[in-house]
Amino acid sequence: MKRIAFFVLGALLLGSCSDMGDSLKDFVTEETIYPAKFDKADAYTGYENVVIDLLNNVGRDVPASQIHLARATKTVVEYGDGPPLVIDSVCSSVKITGLTQPAIYKFIIYTMDDDKNKSLPVEVSRAPFTAADKELLLIPAPVIEHLGGDVKVEWQQNITSILLTYRDRLIYSYTPVGSGTAVRDTISTASRPSFIVTNIAVGATLHIQYRVKPKVSNVEILDEIWLERPLVIPAP
Repeated sequence: MKRIAFFVLGALLLGSCSDMGDSLKDFVTEETIYPAKFDKADAYTGYENVVIDLLNNVGRDVPASQIHLARATKTVVEYGDGPPLVIDSVCSSVKITGLTQPAIYKFIIYTMDDDKNKSLPVEVSRAPFTAADKELLLIPAPVIEHLGGDVKVEWQQNITSILLTYRDRLIYSYTPVGSGTAVRDTISTASRPSFIVTNIAVGATLHIQYRVKPKVSNVEILDEIWLERPLVIPAP
């Protein structure tokens, strides 16, 4: 009788252990191995864009085949209120375009593997240079000298300043008196250009475009832009 009792008790205990093992399996998951992350991120200002440097190689892109971040196959950038930017490779840098608002953008960057596992993120903030900033740029006024029917336009101080770097080229255009055809010319010269326009009326507008690199905190942005500042010809 005792032997039967021990057999029944043993069966009950085995059954309980088996049920317990099945219950534990419901809570145990496989270990997730996350992709490697970027160590840091730096950001640089462009015109309506920001370039995020992820491998300290700004200005020199490294091919994805030469970047080794375990398991990582994608680069993801979150910013603003829109959907994240997902790039189907591991990048050394990312250029974020279409940033038209003069505000500081916060960028959250991480890698992702083929199973959509995310790495730990890195963060960086930067404001782009925008059209609103462009309108605030100042160009020193040239000296206007009347030479009979001609006008000499000459800068007697450097156009380059703490706000911008003049890139040694300007384009001017105007419509001569009695002509319906505009005259347009390009001047490639150093920081103090000068040129002569012929047969231009007092009060006429001389349209001048300057090729410049704006500065932020006395540091040039990444992009060159054309800055137009009209000049009204004064009376002699």
